[in-house]
Amino acid sequence: PVLFELGGGETMSPYLAILTAAFAVIGHTIPVFAGFRGGKGVATLLGVGLGLFPVAAWVAVVIFAVMLIATKYVSLSSITAGVTFPFFVFFLFPPPNWAYYVLAVAVAIFLPYTHRKNIKRLIEGTESKLSFSKKKPANESK
Repeated sequence: PVLFELGGGETMSPYLAILTAAFAVIGHTIPVFAGFRGGKGVATLLGVGLGLFPVAAWVAVVIFAVMLIATKYVSLSSITAGVTFPFFVFFLFPPPNWAYYVLAVAVAIFLPYTHRKNIKRLIEGTESKLSFSKKKPANESK
């Protein structure tokens, strides 16, 4: 939806692009037709980022990948990429309008909020890690 909105040309309001992005994220995280139970918004926010701030979004993807390889926590990697995203927007892709900064900061606030249960599990040490190898059957020994 964001790229569709941006395709309108220079006459399009940046506020309309941001509103489109916000409703896309809200619609995916608290969908009316799914009983208000959706995802955490990471993939949708990545799409928004690629549409509005492509360079900053790709840097966030690299941060996500580095964190995932280092920690094997998808949630921590997502949160880290999201929280650092406004800095990338500010330094790598200075937007022409302050409203874009508001959107970038909203991402940094929104992702930890949607991951609050994951944060609790990270603190408790019970969060699941991503495994890059196949599990060996229980009866197989070295």
